[in-house]
Amino acid sequence: MIRVARPGDLAVLGPVEHDAATRYAEIGLPGDFACLPLTLLEEGARAGLLFVLDLEGPAGFALCQAYADGLHLRELDVVRAHQGRGYGTLLLDRVAREALDRGLPRVTLTTFRDVPFNAPWYVSRGFRVLEPTGWLAAIRAEEREAGLDAWPRVAMERVLAG
Repeated sequence: MIRVARPGDLAVLGPVEHDAATRYAEIGLPGDFACLPLTLLEEGARAGLLFVLDLEGPAGFALCQAYADGLHLRELDVVRAHQGRGYGTLLLDRVAREALDRGLPRVTLTTFRDVPFNAPWYVSRGFRVLEPTGWLAAIRAEEREAGLDAWPRVAMERVLAG
């Protein structure tokens, strides 16, 4: 069900991301965010940090980046037809397991603070808001420059018990 991405998956992950993002329109945010560049997906796949929810084909994915002190969750998406069934949690659990396997003590991410299926959802799965420093602060700065701060965003972390 959750597996490391294969080369043939990459072309369909953009449509998965786009489909998942349409949910934002229901709460007044634009649902037409730019999809991740294919190069980022390729890098994640090469590093073994792109995980796919396979339900007779890709129906979701989690893309991570490794840093010295944590695994950063860059993107987590599940197509609308399969949202609310626990698949996002399964992807998140796979990310946490990967961090532990790599000897990394935490998973970080950035997300919208007030969107119910963003920061509150992550809090219910063991994440906490933190003030970003170092590379996480640099990621937040990139997001601001890209115009993602139309609604308040936060950095979050989940410290893992090994």
